[in-house]
Amino acid sequence: MPLTGPWTTSGEEEERKLQVELLTLVHVQQPFQHYVLPPGPGGPGAFYATTSVVESMRKVQEENAALILSRALQMCKEKMVKAETLVLSGDAKDMICQATEQMHTDLLVVGSHGHGKSKGVPGECE
Repeated sequence: MPLTGPWTTSGEEEERKLQVELLTLVHVQQPFQHYVLPPGPGGPGAFYATTSVVESMRKVQEENAALILSRALQMCKEKMVKAETLVLSGDAKDMICQATEQMHTDLLVVGSHGHGKSKGVPGECE
């Protein structure tokens, strides 16, 4: 059953129906940096994380992505919306632009989970 909902633009009084056959839920996560640079000039250099720390951080990222997407999938299921998930790693703006181009997206809705201001508008994709 497709998702339908009324929407109007300024000046329009007519209702239109938006039909969505498949909703793709995308979560973009930043790659984990293996090193930390100390603040201030003249520091001793970079500190590198051990392999176990890197693997632990990757696991936490995967668990967080799974939790976020499972909640979103549950919301879709409750509204009888067919949905799929996609987890990407990299710069959010770049990855969203790539995904929308590859998937020939008709509509894009972006949220930040309260993690801060968006660093780019997907309309700026090159």
